Amino acid sequence: MTDILEFLKSLGDTSEQVYDNVQGYDVVGEPKKATKCAIAVLLKKRFDIVEASVAPTGILLTVKGNTRLIIVPPKGICKFIVDFDNGKYSKLIKE
Repeated sequence: MTDILEFLKSLGDTSEQVYDNVQGYDVVGEPKKATKCAIAVLLKKRFDIVEASVAPTGILLTVKGNTRLIIVPPKGICKFIVDFDNGKYSKLIKE
């Protein structure tokens, strides 16, 4: 879990920094769909995660073996999720 949290922190301290960094991972997502947000897609791609559900207040992860983890997202990730859900960052929105 520490690796995941450190990775999320490394994406940036602001919504814009997170956006810039997430673009480099070639992922797209769907706004207002917790399991299909660009952050959820990125976490599943980057780590051995079966399911990821994201919200500004928490990230619920299911890893192999059906273990569930809850992570409080860093501030930049929280703001990014809100902005993404409001339609900002069209380059990351699945067409």
